[in-house]
Amino acid sequence: MNVRGTDKRPALTRDFILETALGIVDEHGINGLTMRRLGTELGTDPMMLYRHFPGKAAVLDGLMEVIWHGVQAPDPQGGDTGWREHLVRVMHALRESLLAHPRAIVIVGTRPATGPELFALMERLLASLVSAGMSADAETADLLNALVNYTVGHVLAEAGDPVGGDADPESNQQVSPAHFPHLAAVFNSGWQYDPHRQYDRALRAFVGGWQGADTLAHGEGAGE
Repeated sequence: MNVRGTDKRPALTRDFILETALGIVDEHGINGLTMRRLGTELGTDPMMLYRHFPGKAAVLDGLMEVIWHGVQAPDPQGGDTGWREHLVRVMHALRESLLAHPRAIVIVGTRPATGPELFALMERLLASLVSAGMSADAETADLLNALVNYTVGHVLAEAGDPVGGDADPESNQQVSPAHFPHLAAVFNSGWQYDPHRQYDRALRAFVGGWQGADTLAHGEGAGE
């Protein structure tokens, strides 16, 4: 049916294209996103998309910006305890943003880390660390990068699509104390899989183990 003149579809803007593309990825995964399919979802000729993006790779980079924009980073609290807690809270915010779009996690994990949204977040984090007495240098950047990689990897294992589909239920085996005494002791201690708790515990251990501001600033005490 021709609805020309009454069509209320949003204008074909960059933001609307990315919103639609992310919806496709959420439902069908990265491989399900093509320029043809995106054009169909938008109700437009796929060639019109090239006015905004030179190709699918550029769309994927745009989706990474959307995910980074979804990281609701809290304001720094200041002080030695403040910057550590600030880092923890920001990484939790990143985890939540990734969990909102589990099929898009691989984009953040594999695409080049660039774009204004990521730069703005990193700038706020660095400002928090510098205010605690650290230096804006390669060592601090390496630690931040490790935190982000840990978060992306944890969420990928937690919520990513399993390669080859779900595991065969019949392949599950009971842990025999005779063969795996230490592993059996862990399970018998009441341990249960809790991704949020496990992520937070390791994250806080990581951040809590960071060297002091003076050490970071001068590179002292690091392994040679």
